[in-house]
Amino acid sequence: MDPVITMQCGPIRHEIEDASTFAKHLVVHPTVFTTDEPGNDGASFQAIYTELAHHADRNAQIATDIADATARGRCSLALTNRVEHIHQLAAALKPHGVEPLMLHGGLPPAERARIRAVLAEETTKPLVLLAIDKLVGEGFDQPRLDTLFLTSPASFKGRVIQKPVPAARTSDVTTTHLSVPAVAEVRAWARRQDLDVPPRGRLRQEIWDAWHAAHPEQRHGASPHA
Repeated sequence: MDPVITMQCGPIRHEIEDASTFAKHLVVHPTVFTTDEPGNDGASFQAIYTELAHHADRNAQIATDIADATARGRCSLALTNRVEHIHQLAAALKPHGVEPLMLHGGLPPAERARIRAVLAEETTKPLVLLAIDKLVGEGFDQPRLDTLFLTSPASFKGRVIQKPVPAARTSDVTTTHLSVPAVAEVRAWARRQDLDVPPRGRLRQEIWDAWHAAHPEQRHGASPHA
């Protein structure tokens, strides 16, 4: 993907420096997973994803690492690209006494609302959120989350850069809990403001910023940085 993006968009013209001052650490956890799939086409990659989702030893290792973070008071976000992997990880966490929240496209609106309410609670208790990576992106501002687990392969480095964003949108002094509206609601609002928005898909960050600026009542106060 990287050569294709460079071909389409040209070279990098400007880089924005990271202005945050809170510490960030990357920890790579090697696993014992191997596969006979060649990984040279889409079907092969999908087969690898399925094998990863059901690899018991690897899932047990991931669950142990997540449970260790929970014991240290962390609020963890674990991302995967398969719903069945979410359920496998949830089952692997049970022996550790960890009951995770699960966020994927098959949940009814009421359950999604419950998860958002839990994430917005003013508390220092640790938690674990297992989520599909495509659902956690623009507009998913949850300052309470401070630890990220990437449990599935990424197709190119741009996605690796993008995925940590929800767990890093915080300041080094205070954080603000935001009530995150539905994408459709923000899209409809943007159109009423004559803003350029696509008919479907993700919204640009400036659209979300404009919505939050126009709805300050959605902010629920500040809490100390975790």
